[in-house]
Amino acid sequence: MELYVLYMQDRNNFTEFKKFILHQLELLAKEIEIKKNNEHECVAYCSDFLIRVRDKSLKMDITKEEYNMDLDYEIWFDLYYSENQSTYQMMMKFMETLISKNQEQCIVLFNGCRSVLERRNKVIIGDRSMLPYLNVKYIDQKLE
Repeated sequence: MELYVLYMQDRNNFTEFKKFILHQLELLAKEIEIKKNNEHECVAYCSDFLIRVRDKSLKMDITKEEYNMDLDYEIWFDLYYSENQSTYQMMMKFMETLISKNQEQCIVLFNGCRSVLERRNKVIIGDRSMLPYLNVKYIDQKLE
């Protein structure tokens, strides 16, 4: 199992953000099952991965401080079938939709600790070797 975490800034409140996330997931996945949905967290499962969306977390606070970014939401992608390329493609397509949603700051961490994509000042830098199916325009560069 692999884990990607997308932290992002967004002008919408959490209720609107969750609606957007769930709608986009429904468009992409054949079936989704909502496991949890409350004022601070939403957890949904589709056939290939679990997605957890939160507006508050200790890890997000640490990431905000460590990377000096204004971030509002945390989106965890737990991939169950990481050896399956279609799983990666589906997750990357979904992540691409989220990243393209606005031009605000965002960061993607692989396994919750290694930065593989960052957007600051509307410039995106990413590590193509870690994001092979992500179809957004970015500068290919390894991040520290």
